[in-house]
Amino acid sequence: MALTASLGRVRKELLPLTDAVKEVISDLHHPIGERHLRFCEEITVLCTDTAMPNILAFGVPRVGPVVLGDTGAGGASRALHIQRMIGRGTSIYEVIDPAREYIEDVAMKITDHEEAVVADLQDEFQGHTEQLHRKLYLTYERSLFTNIGYTLDDLYMVWAQKIVNQLLRVTEFVENVSFDELRAHLRFPEGWWIKLFEETGDSSAEDSREAVFSPKAPRAPFQKYLASAGAALHRLIGTVWPLSKAELLTKAIQHITRALGEYQTMRNGRRGSAHVQVGSDDLVPVVILFILYTKPEIIATLCMNCLLLEDLLPMFLRNGIHGFSLVQFQGALHVIANLLPTEEINRANSTGAANDLT
Repeated sequence: MALTASLGRVRKELLPLTDAVKEVISDLHHPIGERHLRFCEEITVLCTDTAMPNILAFGVPRVGPVVLGDTGAGGASRALHIQRMIGRGTSIYEVIDPAREYIEDVAMKITDHEEAVVADLQDEFQGHTEQLHRKLYLTYERSLFTNIGYTLDDLYMVWAQKIVNQLLRVTEFVENVSFDELRAHLRFPEGWWIKLFEETGDSSAEDSREAVFSPKAPRAPFQKYLASAGAALHRLIGTVWPLSKAELLTKAIQHITRALGEYQTMRNGRRGSAHVQVGSDDLVPVVILFILYTKPEIIATLCMNCLLLEDLLPMFLRNGIHGFSLVQFQGALHVIANLLPTEEINRANSTGAANDLT
């Protein structure tokens, strides 16, 4: 509740600045507005026309530039687009890693541009406090990413191909082993949360839940308690503002933590609000399993967003709850990506235990 109220206050405090900033950057006769337009055009070109030609040559779909001011496609079409982008083939493995330098250069250009524009906006509004700097940064960033966000997401998705393909190979392997076998392979200790993943009947899942979890995911109580966390990750599709992305990761972790507390309270026969303290020893394995049982497009989107936020989440947001949530998902994805040696995955594929995505 406190977290939700805090996030609400942040957004409310930005409202008075939003119109003022929009007025400045939409004025092409104003130096800040002119710089904003030129930069949006530059980033669009970097993300579409010249981005990593070696990768594009290996068959990854080229994404057309967005129209400045366009809000982009809706969530459904973005999900379809992501499905088409993932699992394109192992031939791009050789060229993904060298692209990191290119990605870092683009991210640095964005960060430097944001800081320069915010400094000019502070002069424009005659205020130089740290509080105003942060508000102006988030306000301008929102306007900037309205224009470049979808194109930038696609660039990061192309770069994330190697990791995403590995993650999807692991999840396909996981679908063909029992939960006990998976837990043993992960070397998770016996914990009270294990029962959360045991089948006990129909979860009566809503459409939003079915859109998030894979067909092989446990039903009740898993989907009952973690549906809200899954919905938060699903909303990442089509979300372009870094603050909104970070908020959704935070909400997902918050929902998982609350669900674990409620489940433990229910198992102990207590009534009322859950006040069970959930430690990292319980949270980490549940986050890992939660990701493993989501659909491929959700995993791909989560991976891409973690990579993007690693580069573009402002430092003043990293030092709090958003930074903690990002680290939880980054750590879980790292564990999953290294869950099985490549030779073991290939052996599983050859015996039919997992299908080859390529």
